[in-house]
Amino acid sequence: MEFLQKKLKKTDITEKLTVPSEWLGDILPYPPRNHDEVRFEVSLISLNDKSTIKSYPLVLSTRSLGYLKPVLQSRGWLAFVRETGLEIGDTIHIRKDGNGQIQVGIEYDFARRMTTY
Repeated sequence: MEFLQKKLKKTDITEKLTVPSEWLGDILPYPPRNHDEVRFEVSLISLNDKSTIKSYPLVLSTRSLGYLKPVLQSRGWLAFVRETGLEIGDTIHIRKDGNGQIQVGIEYDFARRMTTY
């Protein structure tokens, strides 16, 4: 199963998650024609056994003209960040399961956390 991953930066955990345009289509949805955003749910999963832990509503928005510059807006994304304890340096893994459900797994950067405390 194909998945995408991103190591999180400061903006990703304090404002919104920026994602590459190439992520749209196969895994993340494109906004419908003549719209700048699309709402969908992601399931937080265990990377060990792929079981669902909790689902979160998210909003992906793009620019209407020129470069799309897709982002997961703060209204759902920051709740996900707070509840999961994400920090700078952690990595998220995004994939679609066989039923089309978007899933997110988290790889925490424990080495970085140990040096900052």
